[in-house]
Amino acid sequence: MSLTYQPFAEAPEIKEWRSDLAMNIPASERLGSVLIGLGLVAATVSLNRAGRLVLVGMGAALIWRGLAGHCPWYDGIGLDRRHAG
Repeated sequence: MSLTYQPFAEAPEIKEWRSDLAMNIPASERLGSVLIGLGLVAATVSLNRAGRLVLVGMGAALIWRGLAGHCPWYDGIGLDRRHAG
């Protein structure tokens, strides 16, 4: 149990702000990541097993990045392209 009372901590608006602040990728970059990720996964049809695993892994990472809206690498270098300032 926390020692402070936070009556608005579970309000829907607060949850929405919290999830928006967790994202550091703008919508256009998210869409690009998903499309490029899907293209990489689709390109694995004609490759051998090792090449297929590499491209599927890269594609899955890009798809996850686009759907989540969060880039750990951007976070590590302190870059936030979604919010101004």
